[in-house]
Amino acid sequence: MPRQDERAFELYRVGRYAEALPMYEAVAKINPQSDVYRAYVGLILFALHRSNEARTAISQSVAINPQSAIGIAAQARLLLRDKRYEEALQLAQRAITIDPTCAEAHYARAMALAGMTNFSQALSVIDDALAADPTLIQSIALKGRLLTRLERYTDGVHTCQRATQLAPQMAIAWEDLAMAYTFDEQLRQALQAITTALRIDPQDPTAWVIKAGIHNALRQNVAAMAALRKAKELDPTDDVAQEMQGLIGQDMKDDTKRLGTAVGKGVLAMIVAMVRAIFSSF
Repeated sequence: MPRQDERAFELYRVGRYAEALPMYEAVAKINPQSDVYRAYVGLILFALHRSNEARTAISQSVAINPQSAIGIAAQARLLLRDKRYEEALQLAQRAITIDPTCAEAHYARAMALAGMTNFSQALSVIDDALAADPTLIQSIALKGRLLTRLERYTDGVHTCQRATQLAPQMAIAWEDLAMAYTFDEQLRQALQAITTALRIDPQDPTAWVIKAGIHNALRQNVAAMAALRKAKELDPTDDVAQEMQGLIGQDMKDDTKRLGTAVGKGVLAMIVAMVRAIFSSF
Protein backbone atom coordinates (compact mmCIF):
# COMPACT_ATOMS: atom_id res chain seq x y z
CA MET A 1 0.00 0.00 0.00
CA PRO A 2 1.43 3.41 -0.94
CA ARG A 3 2.54 5.61 1.92
CA GLN A 4 -0.30 8.12 1.48
CA ASP A 5 -2.80 5.27 1.74
CA GLU A 6 -1.20 4.09 4.94
CA ARG A 7 -1.28 7.55 6.48
CA ALA A 8 -4.89 8.07 5.43
CA PHE A 9 -5.96 4.79 7.02
CA GLU A 10 -3.99 5.55 10.19
CA LEU A 11 -5.92 8.81 10.53
CA TYR A 12 -9.22 7.08 9.76
CA ARG A 13 -8.79 4.32 12.30
CA VAL A 14 -8.20 6.82 15.13
CA GLY A 15 -11.12 9.04 14.18
CA ARG A 16 -9.22 11.96 12.64
CA TYR A 17 -11.67 12.09 9.78
CA ALA A 18 -11.21 15.68 8.64
CA GLU A 19 -7.50 15.00 8.11
CA ALA A 20 -8.04 11.62 6.45
CA LEU A 21 -10.63 12.85 3.93
CA PRO A 22 -8.41 14.90 1.58
CA MET A 23 -5.85 12.09 1.51
CA TYR A 24 -8.42 9.47 0.53
CA GLU A 25 -9.96 11.86 -1.99
CA ALA A 26 -6.52 12.36 -3.54
CA VAL A 27 -5.75 8.66 -3.90
CA ALA A 28 -9.31 8.02 -5.17
CA LYS A 29 -8.76 10.65 -7.87
CA ILE A 30 -5.48 9.06 -8.89
CA ASN A 31 -7.09 5.59 -8.84
CA PRO A 32 -10.63 6.19 -10.16
CA GLN A 33 -11.33 2.45 -10.53
CA SER A 34 -10.61 1.67 -6.87
CA ASP A 35 -13.78 0.66 -5.04
CA VAL A 36 -11.86 0.61 -1.75
CA TYR A 37 -10.78 4.26 -1.87
CA ARG A 38 -14.28 5.43 -2.84
CA ALA A 39 -15.77 3.40 0.02
CA TYR A 40 -13.46 5.00 2.57
CA VAL A 41 -14.25 8.45 1.18
CA GLY A 42 -17.92 7.61 1.77
CA LEU A 43 -17.38 6.28 5.29
CA ILE A 44 -15.41 9.37 6.26
CA LEU A 45 -17.96 11.76 4.75
CA PHE A 46 -20.67 9.99 6.72
CA ALA A 47 -18.67 10.29 9.93
CA LEU A 48 -18.42 14.01 9.18
CA HIS A 49 -22.24 14.19 8.86
CA ARG A 50 -22.08 14.88 5.11
CA SER A 51 -24.69 12.23 4.43
CA ASN A 52 -25.65 12.99 0.83
CA GLU A 53 -22.05 13.09 -0.34
CA ALA A 54 -21.37 9.89 1.58
CA ARG A 55 -24.20 8.06 -0.14
CA THR A 56 -22.89 9.17 -3.52
CA ALA A 57 -19.34 7.99 -2.82
CA ILE A 58 -20.50 4.63 -1.45
CA SER A 59 -22.79 4.10 -4.43
CA GLN A 60 -19.83 4.83 -6.70
CA SER A 61 -17.76 2.24 -4.85
CA VAL A 62 -20.31 -0.52 -5.43
CA ALA A 63 -20.86 0.61 -9.03
CA ILE A 64 -17.13 0.18 -9.68
CA ASN A 65 -17.20 -3.30 -8.11
CA PRO A 66 -20.57 -4.90 -7.23
CA GLN A 67 -18.66 -7.50 -5.20
CA SER A 68 -16.80 -4.91 -3.13
CA ALA A 69 -16.88 -6.12 0.48
CA ILE A 70 -15.90 -2.72 1.87
CA GLY A 71 -18.44 -0.98 -0.38
CA ILE A 72 -21.25 -3.29 0.69
CA ALA A 73 -20.23 -2.93 4.34
CA ALA A 74 -20.41 0.84 3.89
CA GLN A 75 -23.91 0.46 2.44
CA ALA A 76 -24.85 -1.45 5.58
CA ARG A 77 -23.62 1.45 7.69
CA LEU A 78 -25.93 3.79 5.78
CA LEU A 79 -28.88 1.53 6.59
CA LEU A 80 -27.90 1.46 10.26
CA ARG A 81 -28.20 5.22 10.38
CA ASP A 82 -31.80 4.80 9.23
CA LYS A 83 -32.39 2.03 11.82
CA ARG A 84 -32.97 -0.55 9.08
CA TYR A 85 -31.22 -3.21 11.10
CA GLU A 86 -32.35 -6.37 9.34
CA GLU A 87 -31.44 -5.04 5.90
CA ALA A 88 -28.09 -3.84 7.25
CA LEU A 89 -27.46 -7.28 8.74
CA GLN A 90 -28.11 -8.96 5.42
CA LEU A 91 -25.70 -6.64 3.61
CA ALA A 92 -23.03 -7.08 6.26
CA GLN A 93 -23.33 -10.86 6.06
CA ARG A 94 -23.04 -10.66 2.28
CA ALA A 95 -19.85 -8.59 2.61
CA ILE A 96 -18.39 -11.13 5.03
CA THR A 97 -19.18 -13.94 2.61
CA ILE A 98 -17.26 -12.07 -0.09
CA ASP A 99 -14.33 -11.26 2.19
CA PRO A 100 -14.22 -12.86 5.67
CA THR A 101 -11.26 -10.61 6.57
CA CYS A 102 -13.19 -7.34 6.07
CA ALA A 103 -13.22 -5.78 9.54
CA GLU A 104 -15.69 -3.08 8.47
CA ALA A 105 -18.18 -5.80 7.47
CA HIS A 106 -17.90 -7.53 10.85
CA TYR A 107 -18.28 -4.15 12.56
CA ALA A 108 -21.43 -3.38 10.57
CA ARG A 109 -22.84 -6.82 11.39
CA ALA A 110 -22.17 -6.28 15.10
CA MET A 111 -23.85 -2.87 14.96
CA ALA A 112 -26.91 -4.36 13.26
CA LEU A 113 -27.20 -7.11 15.85
CA ALA A 114 -26.82 -4.57 18.64
CA GLY A 115 -29.52 -2.42 17.10
CA MET A 116 -31.76 -5.50 17.26
CA THR A 117 -30.71 -5.82 20.96
CA ASN A 118 -28.90 -9.12 20.34
CA PHE A 119 -25.98 -7.98 22.44
CA SER A 120 -24.42 -11.38 23.17
CA GLN A 121 -24.11 -12.29 19.50
CA ALA A 122 -22.95 -8.77 18.66
CA LEU A 123 -20.13 -9.15 21.18
CA SER A 124 -19.01 -12.36 19.49
CA VAL A 125 -19.09 -10.67 16.09
CA ILE A 126 -17.10 -7.64 17.25
CA ASP A 127 -14.42 -10.06 18.38
CA ASP A 128 -14.37 -11.28 14.76
CA ALA A 129 -13.87 -7.67 13.66
CA LEU A 130 -10.96 -7.26 16.06
CA ALA A 131 -9.46 -10.54 14.86
CA ALA A 132 -9.63 -9.18 11.30
CA ASP A 133 -8.09 -5.84 12.29
CA PRO A 134 -7.10 -5.28 15.93
CA THR A 135 -6.06 -1.67 15.13
CA LEU A 136 -9.58 -0.44 14.28
CA ILE A 137 -10.42 1.62 17.35
CA GLN A 138 -14.15 1.85 16.58
CA SER A 139 -14.35 -1.91 17.14
CA ILE A 140 -12.68 -1.62 20.55
CA ALA A 141 -15.11 1.15 21.52
CA LEU A 142 -18.10 -0.89 20.36
CA LYS A 143 -16.89 -3.88 22.37
CA GLY A 144 -16.85 -1.72 25.48
CA ARG A 145 -20.39 -0.55 24.74
CA LEU A 146 -21.56 -4.14 24.31
CA LEU A 147 -19.91 -5.31 27.52
CA THR A 148 -21.76 -2.55 29.34
CA ARG A 149 -25.09 -3.61 27.84
CA LEU A 150 -24.39 -7.13 29.09
CA GLU A 151 -23.94 -5.66 32.60
CA ARG A 152 -20.19 -6.26 32.61
CA TYR A 153 -19.74 -2.68 33.71
CA THR A 154 -16.13 -2.73 34.88
CA ASP A 155 -14.96 -4.51 31.72
CA GLY A 156 -17.01 -2.13 29.60
CA VAL A 157 -15.61 1.00 31.23
CA HIS A 158 -12.02 -0.27 31.00
CA THR A 159 -12.44 -1.22 27.34
CA CYS A 160 -13.91 2.17 26.44
CA GLN A 161 -11.16 3.91 28.38
CA ARG A 162 -8.60 1.99 26.32
CA ALA A 163 -10.31 3.16 23.12
CA THR A 164 -10.11 6.82 24.19
CA GLN A 165 -6.45 6.40 25.12
CA LEU A 166 -5.62 4.90 21.72
CA ALA A 167 -7.74 7.43 19.80
CA PRO A 168 -8.23 10.59 21.89
CA GLN A 169 -9.73 12.44 18.89
CA MET A 170 -12.40 9.82 18.15
CA ALA A 171 -15.70 11.27 19.36
CA ILE A 172 -17.57 7.95 19.22
CA ALA A 173 -15.07 6.41 21.65
CA TRP A 174 -15.84 9.15 24.17
CA GLU A 175 -19.57 8.65 23.56
CA ASP A 176 -19.18 4.96 24.31
CA LEU A 177 -17.23 5.74 27.47
CA ALA A 178 -19.97 8.15 28.56
CA MET A 179 -22.57 5.42 28.11
CA ALA A 180 -20.46 2.89 29.99
CA TYR A 181 -20.07 5.32 32.90
CA THR A 182 -23.80 6.07 32.83
CA PHE A 183 -24.82 2.44 33.11
CA ASP A 184 -22.27 2.04 35.90
CA GLU A 185 -23.91 5.07 37.58
CA GLN A 186 -20.69 7.11 37.43
CA LEU A 187 -22.60 10.15 36.25
CA ARG A 188 -20.01 12.89 36.82
CA GLN A 189 -17.45 10.91 34.83
CA ALA A 190 -20.10 10.29 32.17
CA LEU A 191 -20.74 14.01 31.82
CA GLN A 192 -17.02 14.70 31.42
CA ALA A 193 -16.73 12.02 28.73
CA ILE A 194 -19.70 13.23 26.67
CA THR A 195 -18.51 16.82 26.98
CA THR A 196 -15.19 15.70 25.49
CA ALA A 197 -17.04 13.93 22.66
CA LEU A 198 -18.97 17.09 21.84
CA ARG A 199 -15.84 19.21 21.97
CA ILE A 200 -14.46 16.95 19.21
CA ASP A 201 -17.70 16.67 17.23
CA PRO A 202 -20.36 19.23 18.16
CA GLN A 203 -22.49 18.26 15.14
CA ASP A 204 -23.45 14.80 16.44
CA PRO A 205 -27.12 14.83 17.55
CA THR A 206 -26.77 11.48 19.31
CA ALA A 207 -24.10 12.88 21.61
CA TRP A 208 -26.40 15.77 22.55
CA VAL A 209 -29.16 13.28 23.40
CA ILE A 210 -26.74 11.36 25.62
CA LYS A 211 -25.70 14.60 27.31
CA ALA A 212 -29.34 15.42 27.96
CA GLY A 213 -29.92 12.06 29.62
CA ILE A 214 -26.89 12.46 31.86
CA HIS A 215 -27.91 15.99 32.87
CA ASN A 216 -31.37 14.69 33.71
CA ALA A 217 -29.93 11.89 35.82
CA LEU A 218 -27.93 14.54 37.69
CA ARG A 219 -31.14 16.58 38.20
CA GLN A 220 -29.83 19.30 35.87
CA ASN A 221 -33.01 19.54 33.86
CA VAL A 222 -32.48 23.01 32.42
CA ALA A 223 -29.15 21.85 30.93
CA ALA A 224 -30.87 18.66 29.77
CA MET A 225 -33.52 20.58 27.85
CA ALA A 226 -30.87 22.80 26.28
CA ALA A 227 -28.99 19.73 25.07
CA LEU A 228 -32.18 18.26 23.61
CA ARG A 229 -32.93 21.47 21.76
CA LYS A 230 -29.48 21.26 20.18
CA ALA A 231 -30.07 17.61 19.24
CA LYS A 232 -33.38 18.47 17.57
CA GLU A 233 -31.79 21.42 15.78
CA LEU A 234 -29.22 19.04 14.27
CA ASP A 235 -31.74 16.28 13.53
CA PRO A 236 -35.41 17.34 13.62
CA THR A 237 -36.47 13.73 12.91
CA ASP A 238 -34.87 12.31 16.07
CA ASP A 239 -37.76 10.53 17.79
CA VAL A 240 -35.64 9.67 20.84
CA ALA A 241 -34.94 13.35 21.49
CA GLN A 242 -38.63 14.11 21.12
CA GLU A 243 -39.61 11.42 23.61
CA MET A 244 -36.96 12.49 26.09
CA GLN A 245 -38.05 16.11 25.85
CA GLY A 246 -41.53 15.13 26.93
CA LEU A 247 -40.29 12.98 29.80
CA ILE A 248 -37.88 15.59 31.10
CA GLY A 249 -40.52 18.31 30.74
CA GLN A 250 -42.84 16.26 32.93
CA ASP A 251 -40.00 15.58 35.33
CA MET A 252 -39.38 19.31 35.72
CA LYS A 253 -42.99 19.78 36.77
CA ASP A 254 -42.71 17.17 39.49
CA ASP A 255 -40.61 18.62 42.27
CA THR A 256 -41.14 15.54 44.41
CA LYS A 257 -38.85 13.39 42.23
CA ARG A 258 -35.38 13.00 43.66
CA LEU A 259 -32.76 10.48 42.54
CA GLY A 260 -30.00 11.01 45.08
CA THR A 261 -26.92 9.15 43.86
CA ALA A 262 -28.81 6.38 42.07
CA VAL A 263 -30.26 6.34 38.59
CA GLY A 264 -34.03 6.13 38.85
CA LYS A 265 -36.35 3.98 36.72
CA GLY A 266 -37.50 6.85 34.54
CA VAL A 267 -33.96 7.87 33.66
CA LEU A 268 -32.94 4.26 33.02
CA ALA A 269 -35.83 3.93 30.59
CA MET A 270 -34.57 6.98 28.73
CA ILE A 271 -31.03 5.64 28.72
CA VAL A 272 -32.23 2.39 27.18
CA ALA A 273 -33.91 4.45 24.45
CA MET A 274 -30.70 6.36 23.92
CA VAL A 275 -28.72 3.15 23.55
CA ARG A 276 -30.97 2.11 20.64
CA ALA A 277 -30.24 5.46 18.98
CA ILE A 278 -26.51 5.09 19.57
CA PHE A 279 -26.41 1.64 18.03
CA SER A 280 -27.93 3.04 14.84
CA SER A 281 -25.21 5.63 14.37
CA PHE A 282 -21.43 5.95 13.92
